[in-house]
Amino acid sequence: MAPIPDPPCGLRFCRDCNEFKPIGEFPAGKRRYQCRKHVEERCRQWRRRAGVSKKVLAKVWHAAYMDARAVFQRKVTMLSQAGVARLFAEDGVEPSAEFRALPVNPDEAISPDNAILIDPLLCGKSA
Repeated sequence: MAPIPDPPCGLRFCRDCNEFKPIGEFPAGKRRYQCRKHVEERCRQWRRRAGVSKKVLAKVWHAAYMDARAVFQRKVTMLSQAGVARLFAEDGVEPSAEFRALPVNPDEAISPDNAILIDPLLCGKSA
């Protein structure tokens, strides 16, 4: 789809505001049909939604890493945050920082194939 040229009056239509605004109020670069205000609003909403689960996954991964070092004396973990997300998805559980990822076989490094999610009640925490 070919870009629509800007009218000679120096205005562009913002789809969210439903009004014409000066071209200077739109982000530079490729053609945009949302003014800066609405682009930033959408980015904030996206970051807010994505940030919660990323923080939870980071906390669960960090706890698994610290457990591997302190309890199982393993300096290498082959489990990533994406691997932790897959564990939650496989178990059909909503990601929560209360869960712990532990190795099934403690003699091997924790990895996506050698990891299990432990319920908060089994960790000694009340729900």
